Amino acid sequence: MAPRSHFAEESASLGSFESEAKRPVPVERHAPPDVGQQAAPRPRRRVAQLVGGLSAVAVVAVGLVVWSSWNSSAATPAAPKDGSLRVDSDPPGAEVLVDGVSRGSTPSVMRLGAGQHQLIIRRDGHDHVRTLTIAPGADLMHVVAWQPVPAAPADVPAATVPEPARPASAPVGWVTVNSPERLDVYEGLRRMGTSQDARIELPAGNHVLELTADQLGFRQRQTVRVIAGRGVSLSAELPRVPVFINALPWADVLVDGVPVGQTPLGTLRQSIGTHQIEFRHPELGTRRRTVVLSLQEVARISIDMQKP
Repeated sequence: MAPRSHFAEESASLGSFESEAKRPVPVERHAPPDVGQQAAPRPRRRVAQLVGGLSAVAVVAVGLVVWSSWNSSAATPAAPKDGSLRVDSDPPGAEVLVDGVSRGSTPSVMRLGAGQHQLIIRRDGHDHVRTLTIAPGADLMHVVAWQPVPAAPADVPAATVPEPARPASAPVGWVTVNSPERLDVYEGLRRMGTSQDARIELPAGNHVLELTADQLGFRQRQTVRVIAGRGVSLSAELPRVPVFINALPWADVLVDGVPVGQTPLGTLRQSIGTHQIEFRHPELGTRRRTVVLSLQEVARISIDMQKP
């Protein structure tokens, strides 16, 4: 017979020990076995099953570890390493350069690597330069509003504007408004000054100005072209309104020192604003009145020369 291995002997001893532990206590008494008699060896099939079960559990555990590692790497997406940049301008069509490389014209959308980049927006020989920082996965937008700068006349040297997107650097001229009445001067919703100002500074170019006098109900728009370093004079055109003037018993009438006739006067027309009216009678003397004519009501002026 071939000699038994050391592992087989330990397995047989383990099987014998388990069998002795689970063996029920006999009720009947028997004669003790002979001292020299040895117990029959237990079968080895139980040990083989135990070894096979442990091997299967090990294989399953290794498979679970491998599947978990693969699933974790597949479910976690890679972090983005670049960002998105949209460049636009008003008006569109300006050239876009990033890090010295042309990227077309506005509007333009591009992908850029994370980090700092130099952005140049070029139009009509002028550059708008900015340094932008792109973060991973970020979506940035950069918009430039170009201010129109008209060409200067032949007798005026062209002004150098390094960056027309900044109004502070644009060349300026001025406007003077001539009016007998105080008028407010607006451009859009912005109040630029009054007719009493010696100069109203404006950027060079075309402007639509609105002259207003709320107390007179007056509004008038005028278009003016401002030239850098030069002044432009505007004259307000105040409309005329009918004025009805009468005196008892009668009187000669002067308006702002100018004779206009004898009362009653019903066909007289004067410009809106403040006027001095003088009544003269050879026997009853002279009377004076200050009146304000407006577009909001009809002016009716009457005086009794017989009353002091």
